[in-house]
Amino acid sequence: MCSKIKTKELSKTLQQAAQKAFADYPIISAYLYGSQVRGRNLSPSDIDVAVYIDPEVFPLSLDVELGLCVRLEEASGLSNIDLRILNEAPLSFQGEVLRQGIEIYSADEGKRILFETHTLDAFLDYLPHLEKLRRAFLHSVAEKGIL
Repeated sequence: MCSKIKTKELSKTLQQAAQKAFADYPIISAYLYGSQVRGRNLSPSDIDVAVYIDPEVFPLSLDVELGLCVRLEEASGLSNIDLRILNEAPLSFQGEVLRQGIEIYSADEGKRILFETHTLDAFLDYLPHLEKLRRAFLHSVAEKGIL
């Protein structure tokens, strides 16, 4: 129960901070994900945040992407934020963030819903193949070892 309370407090803090940190950027949506959401946060665990950038202006320059993380840390008073860009992430990562993550920011509900719907449809179509590949990999490791 304690980790659920911490997750709620953390997501609320990040929701408030994201409003300030992302206001001047073409961020469509942002999500808290990872160990903090799953309740497996081991101190000192980083805080995983994924952002979806408006595809009309993506990609952003590297210094702007790095600045997003700094601004979110400054606005929230938190450190150790690990920010990933969803636009360039593999479908498997995008799907897991959308399935298990907590939305902490949405600047455009229409674009956010379109992104989430399209991504989850593709992810769920791909999921049986991904699970088959994972099983084959684990079977291979069990039989032959890692190297």
